[in-house]
Amino acid sequence: MELPYEILYYICDFCMLKERYRWSLCSKEFSIKTWCLFCRRFKARDRLHLKDVLLRECASSFEKRFNHIWSNHLCEPLRLWTPWTTGKYCSRGTKYCKIFFRNITYVDFARSLVEQFNLHFSFRARRGDLGVAIYIWDKAVPMVYLPRNERKIHMSSAFKMKPTDLTRALVEYRLYNDKLRLHVLKLEFLISS
Repeated sequence: MELPYEILYYICDFCMLKERYRWSLCSKEFSIKTWCLFCRRFKARDRLHLKDVLLRECASSFEKRFNHIWSNHLCEPLRLWTPWTTGKYCSRGTKYCKIFFRNITYVDFARSLVEQFNLHFSFRARRGDLGVAIYIWDKAVPMVYLPRNERKIHMSSAFKMKPTDLTRALVEYRLYNDKLRLHVLKLEFLISS
């Protein structure tokens, strides 16, 4: 059974902006024509800035609230994707996995958060490069299913990758006793075959 386009338009009008954006990627019929209203609502400069905010690629308006850095754009805790880093900066210990980010823009962003809200955070150095290290403890690492043999494995096995493979993390910025904690919500891997 197919739904007529008129009903789909009506459903699309009541969806959240993230879902409407996905609809617009599926078909030009659902393209968003009222970008200026959404830019005003999310306090974005233009359409491209709004896209980056919704895809969690950047944030420019945030404050310290409760135990989080709060995104004023999305009215929720600040969650952003880290930049891509190579597999040679990822390591696996006995009880944790560590990802090291040395992208200067990301390091400057973390440093500006620390300075702006007067927080404590320890930056790491690796082979002379200053960066941000994120630890993912074994209990927090999710189990995943591989479609090949349908057995459960730990996500940490993905950290046995080649030095040229890429990874990034969706990080939530939490506060604990005036210390900035980076809590990983999701991981993405680009593994070469």
